[in-house]
Amino acid sequence: MLSEEKGSVRFGDWNEREIEVLNKHLFNTSKPMVYLLNMAEEDYIKKKNKWLGKVKQWIDEHDPGATVI
Repeated sequence: MLSEEKGSVRFGDWNEREIEVLNKHLFNTSKPMVYLLNMAEEDYIKKKNKWLGKVKQWIDEHDPGATVI
């Protein structure tokens, strides 16, 4: 069960019937995740922030394909 695994609904493998049930509950974890980083625009453009690489690596491992802004 996904709740026991503490995973996001969006990573589950659901059939059509299960999706209908899930959609009624509007789970936040079923939505695509967007990660917003609070940093200087110049640092983001140059990719020269000590945290940017670490945060990006974590996102790639835990939520592949997520958007980083």
